[in-house]
Amino acid sequence: MSASMEPSHLFSLTVTVSSGADGRDEGDVDPHDAVIKKDNTLMVYTLATEGYEFCPDDPIVFDEASGQFPYQPWRLSPTELALFNKATKKGEHPYHVYVRKVGTTDRLPIDPMVQNDGK
Repeated sequence: MSASMEPSHLFSLTVTVSSGADGRDEGDVDPHDAVIKKDNTLMVYTLATEGYEFCPDDPIVFDEASGQFPYQPWRLSPTELALFNKATKKGEHPYHVYVRKVGTTDRLPIDPMVQNDGK
């Protein structure tokens, strides 16, 4: 990472999974609509539901490439992810976080939003 691309701010998000009304698993990211106000922010996701993990392949996928997220997410552990956000341009970035039950391959999508509120 070049000096201009080093994270200078930390933004924490919590991911949970629960059973929906129809009995199917549904996930959530808190905050669901993350507002990032500072350039060069490292977004750290913690999966708080026991028995679940972030998918090892493509745990975060953006709807559209923007250049604001120049690196793939880092899977720090089965329950922790980090994502670098340049946050240099104002805009909304819908994306998907993928989790799964430990020992399975079924991907459960969660659909939050990143709102870069910078320049």
